[in-house]
Amino acid sequence: MLGLLKSILTPEFGFELVATAKNGKEAETLARSTKFEVMTLDIHMPDIDGVMLSRMIKADPALRHIALLALS
Repeated sequence: MLGLLKSILTPEFGFELVATAKNGKEAETLARSTKFEVMTLDIHMPDIDGVMLSRMIKADPALRHIALLALS
């Protein structure tokens, strides 16, 4: 799935890949330390799943501006 996303979300189409995370906890850390406009989340990530992470992001005033795309 990650390979497919990397092949589609390219500068040619107006996207810049800023970071990737191996699990939900790492994604949460990246969300807090990086200025994202959009994040793609895997629903089945280890540690913190995509559903829980999306709830955490939207509950945090500093992060809720991030658009989320959940995939499975």
